[in-house]
Amino acid sequence: MSRMRILAKVRTNPDYKVLAAYLEKIGLSFEVCPPTGKGHPFLRIDLPNSAAPLLFHISCTPMGRVNGDTRVCKLKRALAGAGYRLDQA
Repeated sequence: MSRMRILAKVRTNPDYKVLAAYLEKIGLSFEVCPPTGKGHPFLRIDLPNSAAPLLFHISCTPMGRVNGDTRVCKLKRALAGAGYRLDQA
């Protein structure tokens, strides 16, 4: 599958929509990046006061049962692990 088609599928993915809404709500800028070689595409999230962005992998297609709360919880853990204080949001 071509990279552009992969990115188009990601943007229609319910998981992506939930994650994008959360990131917009807390005010972090992000972009969808194609996979490098084999693997999944990822969200490149720019963190304040951090030189390196957070790379959060996302599937092209949703999991069997879409659970937005679980995806947001995993994103919160990744943000906390990267040093972003969630109480700032």
